[in-house]
Amino acid sequence: MKNIFTLYFIFLSIVSFSQEKYLDFEKYKDCKVNIPIKNTFNKQAEDIKVAKQLAGKELIIISAKKDGKIKSFRRGYIGIYSESDAMATYFEPTESVISFDKKYTVYLLYNNRNTYCYYAECYDKINGKKEYPDLVCSTQIEKAAKFYGNGMLAIENQKYDLAVRWLELAIQNDTTFCDAWNCLGIAYEMKGDYEKSYWSYINSLAIDSTNYISWINLYNIFSLSDDTTNAITSLEKLIKNVPNNEFGYNELIKYYKNVNDTVHLEEIIIKAKKQEINIKQ
Repeated sequence: MKNIFTLYFIFLSIVSFSQEKYLDFEKYKDCKVNIPIKNTFNKQAEDIKVAKQLAGKELIIISAKKDGKIKSFRRGYIGIYSESDAMATYFEPTESVISFDKKYTVYLLYNNRNTYCYYAECYDKINGKKEYPDLVCSTQIEKAAKFYGNGMLAIENQKYDLAVRWLELAIQNDTTFCDAWNCLGIAYEMKGDYEKSYWSYINSLAIDSTNYISWINLYNIFSLSDDTTNAITSLEKLIKNVPNNEFGYNELIKYYKNVNDTVHLEEIIIKAKKQEINIKQ
């Protein structure tokens, strides 16, 4: 049976948006870390050396224009991918719930003059809270918007292969278009390709971790796959990033009731009441 939550949230994903923010270069200057990652064949040894030095350190990578206007905001870790004699670096978002063998395909880490990298712990102390700045989840690029609209129409007409092609074109024209990433996840989910669906939702969340629609869609594909552990983890990350989200709390409460886990049930009810969540009986 096709997922009812995803169908419901197709419309919501179109209208979700937030305010643009600017990067304060001076404010975070002491947190900056240089990452001379090139991902080119003749620089691989240098890349691997840097990746090893930064292993286990959570980073924030911000792409911004010269005036500081933020294009994308990603939180995660640099890793090393190896297969046979080949080695390369990749960037895995913190939001990643599980790991696939080919996780390196999510983000190759390219560094340029418009990319700014900071140690997350330092950035969070100055920022006062561990969350993303508000970003526009839509796009200002006309071609990307047009391709996205075609993709949404294809989803509505249940032409999911066509939807994937249109949405991939939208993302090629604007890689920070998190609504397009989310809807690409929906298209793959409808096709039954849960691995590609998962990474599409993760890419959306790497741009805006407060995008509750992608968290719910992520939860849904784990539920459809009978992966209870990761489904619950998705709900926990949902309420961590969006503390006032009723869906996350109520689904967790329902789960803990069903498995008769009174300890976690009591904990989640207390958290829900602090957020003034309407708990469904």
